[in-house]
Amino acid sequence: MIKLKLYGLFRLDCGIKEIELDVQRPEDIFPALNARLAQMGKTVEEKKLENFIVTVNGQVVKGKVRF
Repeated sequence: MIKLKLYGLFRLDCGIKEIELDVQRPEDIFPALNARLAQMGKTVEEKKLENFIVTVNGQVVKGKVRF
């Protein structure tokens, strides 16, 4: 389980401050986030992630991340 905190325009686009996701690999973060947002009636394009700050378990991540 990881906790994502969303900031800036990404946070505004999603309409949420933070979200917990049950993922085992970093590459599963976006698909899990997109699936959860879809359940909430929201969508975000994957390419938009390049323009936003995202923290995973309290650490800012860019590109590849290990957990």
